Amino acid sequence: MRNHDGDPITFAEWAYLSKGRFQRRDFRVNVFAGPSAFSADGSLFAPLGKHEIFGPEKSRPSATMAEFAESALPEPRDDD
Repeated sequence: MRNHDGDPITFAEWAYLSKGRFQRRDFRVNVFAGPSAFSADGSLFAPLGKHEIFGPEKSRPSATMAEFAESALPEPRDDD
């Protein structure tokens, strides 16, 4: 469950907050692949709620789609 660079696979969750604002949270696939190990009886993590196990790897501040697009643009290059 890794990408071609060997890093864990991540996916984005986009949530609409209101008034044209969205929030992006990134999750790792390997966190979702082994939930049975966390909920097994007698497991160290059995008392934890699922909400604590499945937290995002990264949470970005809310923004409009235009703000997200602007932040994703590469820096201009000087071709002099």
